[in-house]
Amino acid sequence: MWLNGTYGCDLINEGQMDHQIKHLSNYLQSCKASAIFLRLGYEFDNPFFGYSENPKAYVLAFQRIVQMLCRQLPSEVKVRLQFVWHSWAAPRKDVSLEDFYPGDEYVDWIGISIFQQVYPWPSGWGDGIIDWGGSLNEIDEVLTFASHHNKSTMIAESSPFGGINLNTSKTREFNKTNPWDRWYGEIITLIEKYDISMWCYINCNWDSQPMWHNTGFGDSRISSSKEVMEKWDHYVINSKGGQRFLMSGSLLYVRDPVREFVLHFESLVYPALILALLAGLVALARNTPRRLQYQRIEQS
Repeated sequence: MWLNGTYGCDLINEGQMDHQIKHLSNYLQSCKASAIFLRLGYEFDNPFFGYSENPKAYVLAFQRIVQMLCRQLPSEVKVRLQFVWHSWAAPRKDVSLEDFYPGDEYVDWIGISIFQQVYPWPSGWGDGIIDWGGSLNEIDEVLTFASHHNKSTMIAESSPFGGINLNTSKTREFNKTNPWDRWYGEIITLIEKYDISMWCYINCNWDSQPMWHNTGFGDSRISSSKEVMEKWDHYVINSKGGQRFLMSGSLLYVRDPVREFVLHFESLVYPALILALLAGLVALARNTPRRLQYQRIEQS
């Protein structure tokens, strides 16, 4: 969900977007999906998205949305809802991951984007000082951060930048002419190394869309390469590599008994306290004559 940088976060924190959060709450209640993964302010640390000038505003906005939704949503919806903190996993501008982190109690999953970071050559998106395209170092940093916070991880956005059939002087110079080895194999290695739980792949011809035409993303449709299609079928569809892959439509939501118990407990805590208080009063009333009797016996 786009939060529109610091400007949008300020509006959220001032309460000016509460009606929109209510609209979101209504939608989530009507949603029949078995699991909902809500990315709040995706790629928050992308310096071109406007959050970096005031990370605290982003943190407060993230927390406010989570708090309001948890107050407004019934337990049967909350148990299906997962809040995702999604980093772009590339260089940041004078801020740390910790500066943006809302806290363990607000985050269920940590996500990353992977486009060109797995390539061994510079992206060319830079000012001569910083290569904004990033590298494996930034991916490792975010996934290590997630491990330290004991959070499940997902590749929330991914596509081989330049397209599957990328053919440049760099691919030849670095001996990366094989499309599977150049990108997909690197992703699967990361999944195995960090036990990443979810992989979201953008399977499209970017250049055919006016918004993305000539931006460099190319054509990432798996069907555009016979070799990639065959290996995708082998490693992903049929899970003949080191990981077993399950397609998004093949699983119902796996219920988390601990999470359900906590949510159920929260919904019953006040009635339970009242019942406990009444039971205590009844027990006290029943035992009072006996206590008075015991006291009289002791006094005699």
